[in-house]
Amino acid sequence: MGKKGLFTGIIIGCVLVGIWLGIRFSDTPVPAQYPELVRDFVLSDAGGNPVRLSDSRGQVALLYFGYTHCPDVCIAALSKIARALNHLPAAQQAEVQPFFISLDPERDTPQKLAAYARGFHPQITSLTGTTEQVNQVASTFFIAHQKVPGQHAAAYDLDHSSVIYVLSRAGGVHRLVHQPEDAAQLATYIRQALQHR
Repeated sequence: MGKKGLFTGIIIGCVLVGIWLGIRFSDTPVPAQYPELVRDFVLSDAGGNPVRLSDSRGQVALLYFGYTHCPDVCIAALSKIARALNHLPAAQQAEVQPFFISLDPERDTPQKLAAYARGFHPQITSLTGTTEQVNQVASTFFIAHQKVPGQHAAAYDLDHSSVIYVLSRAGGVHRLVHQPEDAAQLATYIRQALQHR
């Protein structure tokens, strides 16, 4: 099997996992019985400070993996997160921590990444790390990604999974949000997660 076939297989597998998780969790707002689906991690923010996922316990965390050169799906997903946050009153917004995790640490410097994320919403915290660290976190959350060569070495794109993780206050998976679901629906899932402490 060639590299293209292997990557296609990985993407199909991730999609199937996403569908299974979506079906499995559709009737259970906070599936605390599945803590193994979310593993703690440490990455760095724009200031180089370590940020641990578990530091957001008690809040509802949103996770999205992408990169600043992304031509379409990252823009759509981060815009969706921003609009969903703006659907919430200020008191609820303060209890939500959205993270944008770069899959492209080679080009996404911490400062560039932070400016990009803030352009969508000031509450979004951007995270990065070494290629090895990022790959490990991405694999934990079933995020497949692969370089697509461009006209020269620095002009590549990244094919990647596009899903927003909504995590409960306890740190479990509350919902997986895929592209067809709009900002209003995402806001509904966030409100549901906020109701459970």
